[in-house]
Amino acid sequence: MTMCAVFHIVLMTVACCARAFGQQQQQQQQSVPSAPPQPTGLMVDFKHSPSLGVRTDKPEFTWIVPPCQQGGGADHTQIAYRVNVTTGAGIARQLVWSSGRVDSAASVGVPYDGPALEPGAPFQWTVTTWTQQVQHQQQQHQQQESARFNVTGSCESSASAPGLFLTALGDAGFSNSTMFVSTPNASATFGYFRKEIAVPDDFVSAQAFVTAQGDDRLFAYYKFYIDGSLVDVGPGRGEAPVFGGDGVFRALPYGTLDVTSFFAQNKGKNASLALVGMQGRAAPYAMLQLQFRLSDGTVLLLGSTDASWRAFNGDVHRNPGPGQHGGSAGTKFIEYIDARHEPVGWKLVGFDDSTSAGWAPAEATPPTASDVSNLFPKMEPPMQAGACLPCTASQSHPTTTHPTHRRGAWLDLVVGSFLCCGCGRARSAPDLT
Repeated sequence: MTMCAVFHIVLMTVACCARAFGQQQQQQQQSVPSAPPQPTGLMVDFKHSPSLGVRTDKPEFTWIVPPCQQGGGADHTQIAYRVNVTTGAGIARQLVWSSGRVDSAASVGVPYDGPALEPGAPFQWTVTTWTQQVQHQQQQHQQQESARFNVTGSCESSASAPGLFLTALGDAGFSNSTMFVSTPNASATFGYFRKEIAVPDDFVSAQAFVTAQGDDRLFAYYKFYIDGSLVDVGPGRGEAPVFGGDGVFRALPYGTLDVTSFFAQNKGKNASLALVGMQGRAAPYAMLQLQFRLSDGTVLLLGSTDASWRAFNGDVHRNPGPGQHGGSAGTKFIEYIDARHEPVGWKLVGFDDSTSAGWAPAEATPPTASDVSNLFPKMEPPMQAGACLPCTASQSHPTTTHPTHRRGAWLDLVVGSFLCCGCGRARSAPDLT
């Protein structure tokens, strides 16, 4: 036998062994039953997870029903569900309410039917469904009972991945100690507000509730920062609340935020809170309530806006005024930012607002009766902000006549952001945050 023949026989033997091994592996994989699919698309009050600002009385749950088998197959219909709502984390997690198995095809707007939920608190929920195959007449004689089917002809899904939701402040509303802050200069268009706090070393979660007075034609009249990081822009326009509402327009929405991650690295350390407010009644009016949930269950209000905050007239930095070089997207002012007058580092821990020029105690004013009647948790999710990265940049126009020119020239920037439509033009150092 030649060497070539021997080599050929060896290759054939290896190929046969490999084929046999592959078939064995495939059979083993097929013999291991896959887990039933899970419900997906979890929403509370039609807010995707994490659902922020959920009602405390009768929130409604919605989900997408999975088929009975992976990959689809015959048509299915839901015949029952079970919803579980829990609170806490890890071994401290507790069941708040379970619907038990409810024989129903409902998967949209399923009402919560447990005890009143704690205001401003985080919760998790899961849903399990039972589905029934829809038998078409021409398929009935071909249909074989699945191993996951019980005697009623239904199959149980896996429990969904946990959905997260955070309740709003409810009927109690903002604490009496939380106030609107404004600048001492009542004619200011912009106000910068700051405060440093000592973060508890034993907190397990943190929540913020923030709003501001403003012109309803604008989308946002506050920016909220923690340690220099932008947390939220809002509050957005007023709404007529749908869930639990009476159809009456409310002009003062507030954002409900889970800010746990922003303080996770600061346990036992100082953290900086900062707000940029835009002109409301007269001066800028912004309000923040911040709370920490401690390991023993205590809820600690810490850092909420009051007379202990410090304020700065932001007009010195932003130079708001009428459009001088073309129109704007609306009828409001344009900012001619002069970066030379920015209080550098004012959003960070360690900034000295006691000796830095322009800083003074904030004016603190409790919400009026009208404010209280108009406050409501906004239905839309928090507004997202992205960095305005230059599309093009060029240094040109040597002159000394324009008030914002520096050393005889300015920098033309064409910038874009998904908060804006298209690109705008800026002739100053852009505030990217």
